[in-house]
Amino acid sequence: MRSLPPKDKLTICFAHVAYRMGERFALRDCGLKWFELRTLDELKARIAELDVLLCSGLWRNELIPLAPRLALIQSISAGTDQYSREALGAAGIRVASAQGANERAVAEHAIALILALARKLPQARDNQAAKTWRGMIGEIARREDELGGKTLVIVGLGRIGARLAHGLALRVTAAVALLAALFAHERRVAAHRAQVGSGERLE
Repeated sequence: MRSLPPKDKLTICFAHVAYRMGERFALRDCGLKWFELRTLDELKARIAELDVLLCSGLWRNELIPLAPRLALIQSISAGTDQYSREALGAAGIRVASAQGANERAVAEHAIALILALARKLPQARDNQAAKTWRGMIGEIARREDELGGKTLVIVGLGRIGARLAHGLALRVTAAVALLAALFAHERRVAAHRAQVGSGERLE
């Protein structure tokens, strides 16, 4: 694997169409050389200058031959499917995932959606935009509801989501077995795709 150069010779690139990672990094005042890019064309033009790349979405595996110094790619997303580990490994380039970095944001978003549905916020927003007063509703199933005492099923039992759900007095159940079955199926599908043309069939 390629080694990173000394700190005074290290160059970092932040590449994303929207995220302003460079601004946040600058606040740390690490004394490292860095630059930020927004387009694939910019990345192609300057990839030969960098040792570390932080990106998501802009990466293309055909950039590998253009990056003689690149030693580490830090994906800023949990997924790394866009990176050819075989090609990168052959070039001596490491890839790191950001798995878990946004787990609280995802959990909070899921809780926000649950609350929105329970309190019927989309309907309230639409009524407000239309300047319509809904009026009183007698049918319980059509009214806003409370979450306390209800059961929330979390596939895989996310730590953050479970804690937030308990804060809303929800009973939390984890479908760990279901998650394991889904992952096993995904592995079988991936293995089958790798054997396409071999005549084997997925049972």
